[in-house]
Amino acid sequence: MAPEDVEQMRRLRALGWTAARLAARFGCSRTTVHRHCGGGRRITPAMRDSVRAMLANGAHWRAVTHAHGIGSLATVAKILQEAPPRLAA
Repeated sequence: MAPEDVEQMRRLRALGWTAARLAARFGCSRTTVHRHCGGGRRITPAMRDSVRAMLANGAHWRAVTHAHGIGSLATVAKILQEAPPRLAA
């Protein structure tokens, strides 16, 4: 991908374009968009508080990722800025 396309992609991402929309616009995969634009959603204080509250009330980490549109247990751990919770076997 040309450097000027990457810069335009980053500008559009900063304006709120989704990875899917950018991928369609530039003819690439969402993975490529994430690689060039760096990660997914921005973590806000409200999101962090909501994730903590859901986990404190016994929600499974998968329910938390689904509710907030975030990808994985590692992302939940990043939001919490602590080690991932231990999962029952």
